[in-house]
Amino acid sequence: MFWNLLKKDLLQLLRDRKELVILVLMPIVLISILGFSLRGMIEGSQSDFTIDVAVVDEGNYDEQRIEFEKLLEEINLPIEVQEVLLQLSEELSIPEMLVDRVFTEELSDFIKLEKNRSLEDLQSTGETVAIVHYPEDYRLTTWKAMFLDGEDPLALEVYLNEEEAFQANIISDIIESFYRQFNINTALGKGGADLEQSNSPIEFQFENIGAMTHFENLKPVTSFDYYTIGMAVMFVLYAATYAAGYAYTEKQTFVFDRMLLANIKPWDYGLSKWASTSLIAFIQLCVIFGVSAVFYNVHWPSLVNFLVVTVILSAAVGSLGVLITALCYKFETNRLVDVFSGGIISILAFLGGSFTPVNIFSESLWKIGSLTPNGSALQSYLLVMRGGELSSALSGLISNFILSILLVLVSVWLFPKRRMS
Repeated sequence: MFWNLLKKDLLQLLRDRKELVILVLMPIVLISILGFSLRGMIEGSQSDFTIDVAVVDEGNYDEQRIEFEKLLEEINLPIEVQEVLLQLSEELSIPEMLVDRVFTEELSDFIKLEKNRSLEDLQSTGETVAIVHYPEDYRLTTWKAMFLDGEDPLALEVYLNEEEAFQANIISDIIESFYRQFNINTALGKGGADLEQSNSPIEFQFENIGAMTHFENLKPVTSFDYYTIGMAVMFVLYAATYAAGYAYTEKQTFVFDRMLLANIKPWDYGLSKWASTSLIAFIQLCVIFGVSAVFYNVHWPSLVNFLVVTVILSAAVGSLGVLITALCYKFETNRLVDVFSGGIISILAFLGGSFTPVNIFSESLWKIGSLTPNGSALQSYLLVMRGGELSSALSGLISNFILSILLVLVSVWLFPKRRMS
């Protein structure tokens, strides 16, 4: 009987051309419009993308190198060893490596540097994204730690502009990656130097001053990538309203009553509605993403990760459809379907970021959107599309899974247990 109920719902959808247009055709049309018209907002202009970084170096390379040379002479090291260490100190001066090689040479296309001798001399404006501060004896303490097993080196201080969180995170990630690689190379160098000491390798660190969020090294998305996901997670919610509206029609035409008289349990009926709505949502998502792959070159690095997110989202939509159905049956009105499809879906779409990335307005809105089924799915889809690991989206997937269970439990509590008058 369950399979017959499932088949009935699917055949009903195929006969309803209006709903097919809403569920499939409208999102594809909107993807085309938004993808072309708002391309600049999502993809940005690479030629105009620059990050202002101020470097404050209170030390002097030549002076500290002379001081390091005097230190080597004081501890009576052999001349050959002194020459080797001086040569290494020239090659392993962190400020020169990070600022001159990484920022100036490798990343000069989008990093604009301003160099100063002290924090007091810095004329920072609101456009400055990050301030990289090297204390006066930074080089000398790092050389002592690396070559002479001295005390822990001074920490590099990085001041981040919280109002430019996205660009600040880029600079923070660059510096963190540099130090991580530097620590690894230092550890390998010490391991191969045949030293007798058993001390653990020194870790050179930097201190972030400001609120931060770390991002993975992910590829950017195009406007069609973003709006394909945005419209898909928005219009998939209409599958829930369609299922609830059709279910209430069955109540008005006494189909549900006849099912109860035929000893079909309400639980079987509700389960069939969940399964059919989830299947409709899954097919709808696959069709939308399939069309976008053909016409707009929207592809997924991992099909398995895409399917995992899609299945969990579809299950959440199925649970939402059952909940709306139970509410309509409970209060004996179909107006809840109109309220949900007419207003609540638009609110959820805005909070979830279907129309525009809400994190450009407020990080709080982005976090609130992650609590909605569509917003959580959108963030998971974006992470998967950009090449991220599925484990990084685990919180959003678990959130949707728990939401599905809660909605089903509430629906079971609300659903009629006997024949309604």
